[in-house]
Amino acid sequence: MEEEVSNVKCDSTHECPSRHTCCKLSSGQWGCCPLPSAVCCDDKVHCCPEGTTCSVSTGKCNKGDISLPWFEKVPSISTVEEVSNVKCDATHECPTKHTCCKLSSGQWGCCPLPNAVCCNDHVHCCPEGTTCSVSTGKCNKGDISLPWFEKSPAITMEEEVSNVQCDSTHECPSKHTCCKLSSGQWGCCPLPSAVCCDDKVHCCPEGTTCEVSSGKCKKKDCSMPWFEKVPSISTVQEVSNVKCDATHECPTKHTCCKLASGQWGCCPLPSAVCCNDHVHCCPEGTTCSVSTGKCERGDISFPWFEKKAAISVEETSNIKCDATHECKSTDTCCKLKSGQWGCCPLPKAVCCSDQVHCCPGGTTCSAGKCKRGDVSIPWFEKKAALTVQVTVEKTPCPGGKQECPTNHTCCQRGTTPYTWGCCDFPTAECCPDRKTCCPKGYHCDPSRSTCYKSESDEIVEAKQLIIPDTVQSEVGNVVCPGGQYQCPDKTTCCRGPTGTFGCCPMSEAVCCEDGVHCCPQGQVCDPSSAICKGPSGQLQWLDKLLAKQVQVKDIKCGSSTSTCGDTETCCKMASGQWGCCPMPKAVCCEDHLHCCPRGYKCDMPTSTCIRGDDVFPMAKKRPADIFTKS
Repeated sequence: MEEEVSNVKCDSTHECPSRHTCCKLSSGQWGCCPLPSAVCCDDKVHCCPEGTTCSVSTGKCNKGDISLPWFEKVPSISTVEEVSNVKCDATHECPTKHTCCKLSSGQWGCCPLPNAVCCNDHVHCCPEGTTCSVSTGKCNKGDISLPWFEKSPAITMEEEVSNVQCDSTHECPSKHTCCKLSSGQWGCCPLPSAVCCDDKVHCCPEGTTCEVSSGKCKKKDCSMPWFEKVPSISTVQEVSNVKCDATHECPTKHTCCKLASGQWGCCPLPSAVCCNDHVHCCPEGTTCSVSTGKCERGDISFPWFEKKAAISVEETSNIKCDATHECKSTDTCCKLKSGQWGCCPLPKAVCCSDQVHCCPGGTTCSAGKCKRGDVSIPWFEKKAALTVQVTVEKTPCPGGKQECPTNHTCCQRGTTPYTWGCCDFPTAECCPDRKTCCPKGYHCDPSRSTCYKSESDEIVEAKQLIIPDTVQSEVGNVVCPGGQYQCPDKTTCCRGPTGTFGCCPMSEAVCCEDGVHCCPQGQVCDPSSAICKGPSGQLQWLDKLLAKQVQVKDIKCGSSTSTCGDTETCCKMASGQWGCCPMPKAVCCEDHLHCCPRGYKCDMPTSTCIRGDDVFPMAKKRPADIFTKS
């Protein structure tokens, strides 16, 4: 009679291995006798084969004149106990309820019995309490003999887990076997080195045969239910999200599962099993064990997977990679080989080190796959990120008449009249030759047009200054603070000793304290020798010209009756009244006394205007003019 290989149920929570008998122990708990249809002895410790009687006085099993040693029971298996693999050594293990035995190769094998006897042929094994008879291929105990069991290779914990290739476009998960389906397509049998059955639907373990008439896998007198194949994985399938409902979806190769909240979640496996705890999930063909937190199939168990919240398809905002690149809200920013940003078509993904592919969160990139334990799926390919059109701000140079591209530095260029140049480094070191510049942290070597670091031998080439853009404004006379005087274009207004204004014959000049002379910007007035001193050398200071007193257009400060000149900026004074800053579109400082050019910050402790490494004194406001309403 064909017996199905399955455990023997003692009650709802305890069982014994196949071909065993449930017997009560002296503790009242269930024990297991390693014989089918055995006789349970009254000592609650031992048992005898079917058709014999227990002799407690002699410790034998008797049948007529024949007596043989009795068998000892072992504790039964609790069906709610934690299922864990049996460790052979640091890198090899066997499924739960198996025994580690060495194979003829010297590697570890697994006997499908607990506490088994490992036979000397290094291929077979026998139940606990029996002996191996290599000559007969049996497991013996007294006059009782039964077929021995065959070992299988142990599980290598650091072995490379990779999918099984069926052909160039189809594959099966690791430890599966490719078998053709009735459709002619490839299917996957959930067993390694399996036998593909002729019905094109089922498969059996290695070493067994398919019996289509009974739907079983057979090996001699043993039979077990056969396994069903599943469709193979197409390696060229289109990557698209999985729809949960009209407003929620999961990434491709995921499964929609409900969360404890009632909302949709995403399991990072295709065709997964959604666990009843509403938090976890398991691969197709396995079952969830909530009591152990494992995914199980037969004697195999491994950690389950955690779901994540589903994607709301109503969400439209992209995620920022940097100021100029972004990806869809359901993607992850990952760098490409080019150094540019790419987009992985998964949320919270793992960016693979090849800088081409990516994997779902909770998996690792390995050998062209995304892996977690024994489960592996093909990895995903990134696409180029979206380029965001941003408005590029210009960097204004002191005086507000010239500007450089963003992330450039304004450097002095020329002497008279004074102008600016643009250095292609942010917060750069401006070189004394007024032609070149160096990156921040480097020093200029004008003789070689190079930049160097004093603490190392590192040398880079100095950058040539480029011509800045001219700020678009009306070309005309320069209106002096107060709006009552003006100077010709490309000159500078300087206040004279009597409070009137004079005109210095150069743009953005330095007004000397004597009220009569001036120097180019970047130099200082030396009244003792009547010269201008600066990095580029010395030159005679210049006499100012008399400014022209004119009527100019006033600008109104807020809704008040105060006005400033049209080249000034209205700023509040400490008194609460309006004052005038002597430059257009200026920054009003917090002390209500000073101001700085557009694009600079007021540094109150030092009374200076700062932008990067560029520093100069703040300008003072004057009281605004008052006009009378008619």
